[in-house]
Amino acid sequence: MHKFFPYFLAIIILVSCTQKPAEGVVYEDFKNDLETLKFQGKVKKVVTQNADFESSSSDKLEPAILAEVQEFSADGFLLNSEVYDYKGELDKKTTYAYDDENKLTKKYVVSPGDEIFKTETEMLLRIAESKEQRSRTYKVYTDSVLDYTMTYFDDKHDNIKP
Repeated sequence: MHKFFPYFLAIIILVSCTQKPAEGVVYEDFKNDLETLKFQGKVKKVVTQNADFESSSSDKLEPAILAEVQEFSADGFLLNSEVYDYKGELDKKTTYAYDDENKLTKKYVVSPGDEIFKTETEMLLRIAESKEQRSRTYKVYTDSVLDYTMTYFDDKHDNIKP
């Protein structure tokens, strides 16, 4: 019995010293915006269109409609993002500015028809996601400094719970 005691003690110490993250939670560590969006390689521009659809007034297929255009720097950071409405008209354009260390310094948002554009310096970085808990956790940075961390929980219909 006494010769197994050191092994028993070592096992207890090893088990108690290891930290396991919560089950079902995946912690994510992204180097740039391309990785955040799950792209690989050197991507300069991504154009998203809504697929062809059948017209309600005829049997013809309507052409695909432009939904979003994203442009990236050589380092994989988002430079411009244009979001289009259901008719394919520009709804919002966002331009991102970075410092020498690729930290977001400014985010300019312009919506056509608005006489005022907003300058924002807030950035959200997704750090964890849990499918079982239906949650996403983000770090929120203001002027490249961590401001706070927040977690969204979704209901069974994928709407954010209040």
